[in-house]
Amino acid sequence: MSDLKLFEIIAGGLKTNRLRIEVAASNLANIRASEKNGKVYRRKIPIVRTEPVSFDEQLEKNLKKPEVSQIVEDQRPPLLVYDPSHPDAGPDGYVRYPNINMMEELVDFLTSSRAYELNLNAWTVSRDLILKTLEMGNK
Repeated sequence: MSDLKLFEIIAGGLKTNRLRIEVAASNLANIRASEKNGKVYRRKIPIVRTEPVSFDEQLEKNLKKPEVSQIVEDQRPPLLVYDPSHPDAGPDGYVRYPNINMMEELVDFLTSSRAYELNLNAWTVSRDLILKTLEMGNK
């Protein structure tokens, strides 16, 4: 396997997980955003897919670079809270909030953070191994 391809796969993991962290943080930041101008914030969901990375060996079929192919909006209906005194309450007294589950977002945030950390460790170890190999070749 080419070292550059290895770093391409790891970089794809770093980029993908950074975006997943950003989306989870955005969802958490908008958890109590009430309806504005007839629109309520909808939870964003990153769709992760893998992109083939070409190799010269048989590994070509098994290793793929991850990437976020799109970010879709959750189609769950908004959460209705009865609060007629709220400035964004409708004529029925209900305020529409995003139907975001805090625990679900925290789990997404933590798993993405952990995956990012693991990719960063793989990057560091791979780099160190290549540098050690180069040092051995110069002796």
